Amino acid sequence: HQTRNAEFLLERGAAVLEPEGPQLAAALAAALASLAADRGLVLRMAEAAHRLATPDAARQIADACLQEGAP
Repeated sequence: HQTRNAEFLLERGAAVLEPEGPQLAAALAAALASLAADRGLVLRMAEAAHRLATPDAARQIADACLQEGAP
């Protein structure tokens, strides 16, 4: 399920996904180097993540739970 969460962000330009495996350390190093070299990409990813945010998600969930429990 965590891969699907990462894919959701990846598909919307808010993340980089590196699959687990023997080359993970090298892949992460390359991804970080790429991000460090492209501030514009990092800013676009941050903006995409910001658009996906639900700042009051905990309140919304609590409200839904309270409504379900109400007689």
